[in-house]
Amino acid sequence: PRFARCEGAGGWPRPERGEESETHTHILNPVPALHSFQLSAVKEMDITASPLTGPIPKLIVDCFPSLHKMKLADLRLSGPFPDWLQGLAPRLDYLKVNANPGLRGALPASWAAAPTLFWLDVSNTGASGPVPAGWPSLGVFRASKTNLTGDLLGLAGAPLQVVSISNAPGLCGPVPASVRWASGYDPAGTRLGRPCVGGGGEAVV
Repeated sequence: PRFARCEGAGGWPRPERGEESETHTHILNPVPALHSFQLSAVKEMDITASPLTGPIPKLIVDCFPSLHKMKLADLRLSGPFPDWLQGLAPRLDYLKVNANPGLRGALPASWAAAPTLFWLDVSNTGASGPVPAGWPSLGVFRASKTNLTGDLLGLAGAPLQVVSISNAPGLCGPVPASVRWASGYDPAGTRLGRPCVGGGGEAVV
């Protein structure tokens, strides 16, 4: 693979190492106001507990087109969950953006349509609205301490193995078997299993 200068917005980190043969790069301690470099073979990005601010930059798709794993956790990210991540959909199987309370809004339908996404962690973010339907490969779904609302029927067809959705008080209504039987399922702090509007009793499918 060859490097190509990737001119973009400031505030994005540069790779910790720059060998052309490097295919698994963990990017730590972002340095503000530096341009990024394209590493067409980079498959893993890990930026954790660093002072990275603002929205998730589109540079990720433009400059790191081969990512399989992306971890942007415990930062100061803000803005919506970007629909343009579908540009990585043919390859991306691990997406972790937890502990970014400034990330807000609905989970994009394009994420639910991603054919290879196996692991998604949006816990402790401002994720809101209903969970879109789809998720053909999703095995791990973590969304505790979010503002998601409604039922989880959008996950009915997902091959879930692990689920974490506690302390999301807007969740309610039917619980599909794919969620109910997944490891870690705990509806504490939600209204899952109870009607979303009025009434009482159980409502599971």
